[in-house]
Amino acid sequence: MAGNEHHTPEHIPLPGEPSVPELEEDETIAPRPEEAIADALRATPDTEPHVRLSVTSPPHTGGMSETQGSGHWFHRTSEKIQRWLSEEPKAALDAEALDSVVGAGGIPVRDDTTGDFRLGPEDQEYIRELRQSRHDEDEIR
Repeated sequence: MAGNEHHTPEHIPLPGEPSVPELEEDETIAPRPEEAIADALRATPDTEPHVRLSVTSPPHTGGMSETQGSGHWFHRTSEKIQRWLSEEPKAALDAEALDSVVGAGGIPVRDDTTGDFRLGPEDQEYIRELRQSRHDEDEIR
């Protein structure tokens, strides 16, 4: 036996004991910082509805109501970012836009060919529809 080898006797589990012993707290690898963040986020239940709200205006209101569009992450970004995304929904997100989108709850997708982050197709479509509905409202006025 070499000097740095450590021999551990074979463990035979008792009835009801798992066949693979669980690690003791002092035997675990230090958790990565993102694991602690994920654990903290999972501790709070997600109670928000997971439905995409329509951006089309009901005929009787003449405009999009606050509750129709406010659930989408887009409405939690700054006006500057909203203007930029409205003009360029398919463009690669720069650092400021990426930070704003993620901070508002959006989930950008990575372009495998360029490595850039962009809005997903559903978010691009949402912004196009929103822009069109606002354009239609301006023409009515």
